[in-house]
Amino acid sequence: MLIIEGFRSESVGEDTIVYCNWFKTLYKDATISDLPVLKQYQDVEYGFSVLNIVIRKIWPNTQFFLFVTSLLILGLHFNYICENSKNIALSIIIFLCLNYFFTSMTTIRQYIAMGLVFIATSKVNKKEYFSAIILAIIGVLFHTTSLVYILVVVFVKIFKLKKGYWLVCFLMGL
Repeated sequence: MLIIEGFRSESVGEDTIVYCNWFKTLYKDATISDLPVLKQYQDVEYGFSVLNIVIRKIWPNTQFFLFVTSLLILGLHFNYICENSKNIALSIIIFLCLNYFFTSMTTIRQYIAMGLVFIATSKVNKKEYFSAIILAIIGVLFHTTSLVYILVVVFVKIFKLKKGYWLVCFLMGL
């Protein structure tokens, strides 16, 4: 999967070409101190901008950018699957067949954030709350929708919701 995702064309997915164009132009000579200026030209979270700057410093090649982000996405998601699934093969098949794999090729920022939030969920289940908070905050630095995760965990922990309430919350979210 890493070979397919990491060596895909820039034209795969609507967002990928935008991210690659940002990588080639906007981050060309950027440094961390340029983040406030970069924010004026693109509405993207700081974590993703820092990742772009670091990758460009290592090797300013868009294929390398796609490979590194793919490695990060798949690494985070498969780490979660391996730690939490009772049937890893079935979980990977679901990842492939329910379009998560293909969507991860275009929604790079969101999938990095999702991977971080998934790992944070594992930390919460192990009662490693500090690690979970750090991972969730890093997730927000890649995609602000990760704030929803933080709110849900706080809500669940404060009100000590049982598993049945999760289903109700999920259904209400639809």
